[in-house]
Amino acid sequence: MFRRTTKFLTVITALGVHLCGAAASDSQLSHCQTGEHVYLNAILDYQNIDGALQQRTGLGDVLSVCSDQIREPIRGLTIRYGKPGAALVEYRATPAKRLKMHVARTGPSMAVQVLSWSVGSRTYCITEGAGLQHGVSFYVVDGDRVASYGESSDYERGPVGIDFYQRLSPVFVKLSPSCNL
Repeated sequence: MFRRTTKFLTVITALGVHLCGAAASDSQLSHCQTGEHVYLNAILDYQNIDGALQQRTGLGDVLSVCSDQIREPIRGLTIRYGKPGAALVEYRATPAKRLKMHVARTGPSMAVQVLSWSVGSRTYCITEGAGLQHGVSFYVVDGDRVASYGESSDYERGPVGIDFYQRLSPVFVKLSPSCNL
């Protein structure tokens, strides 16, 4: 009986490991790569380009925020945005090329956490609702106008923790976002 139970548990454990591994490696809903840890994955359901709000039909663009560490201090944070498997935007934050981080209180028990960076005349902003607020948005601001915008209320938070109230990682600098949302 002991031998049979041990064999059964070994098969169940192997099956569980296989299923968990398959789900993680076969996921097409993340731009995070092997060795990176998920902070955030979002399929952006709506997109606003030049004033026209369009609801996506089918699979929208994926926004992924991927870290080199599960816990702070984080030394590398990569943001990728685009169709699954084909990122249009990729930004790698390092201690030499930091992201702006900011928390904006929007009401009692509500806030928006913001990560932003600039490349040339464009500023990129990711907002995530905190407290009683919920949802993720991705803005691309070109000069003084919003060139593109996407949002999602159905998103995945990974195991990576980022403290927006303290700067615990050298890849962040606490500054107000330059996206003027």
